[in-house]
Amino acid sequence: MRAAVALACLMPAAAMAQAPVACHPDQLRRIADAPEDLGDGMVYQYLYPGAGGVADGVVLFTDCASGIKVAAGLPEREDGTAASVNGVVAVMTQAMASEREFTVRQVADAMTRLGAPAQVRQSNIEACPCALFYPELIGDKDPSPLSPE
Repeated sequence: MRAAVALACLMPAAAMAQAPVACHPDQLRRIADAPEDLGDGMVYQYLYPGAGGVADGVVLFTDCASGIKVAAGLPEREDGTAASVNGVVAVMTQAMASEREFTVRQVADAMTRLGAPAQVRQSNIEACPCALFYPELIGDKDPSPLSPE
């Protein structure tokens, strides 16, 4: 199964791999976990609460070929709980592994229903995790200002 994501397709997921922290300049190590590769050009990174002026933690997915991003916030619910990083990542990996095709908006809506409000964005700048895992997918995008090199 495959999940179509706007201009790009998300292919079946490969095993998640822990990336080195080389993607982070020293000053950014405090604001995010190391990026992770979901396979087939899809990466994600968890940004800690407060990173970039955002109060809640954010799970940021990027399709490296297209530059399409899904940002899922992890706000605290009324009962004091919040959606988990693993739960949000599971939504994406299940969509990628599914035989049914999903639009990026459908995947973002599923994250929102989980309690992780999600936004879809298009970027013309290479994401740092993409520079680390998929430098060959830069295409016409501008190089990452946080290149791992």
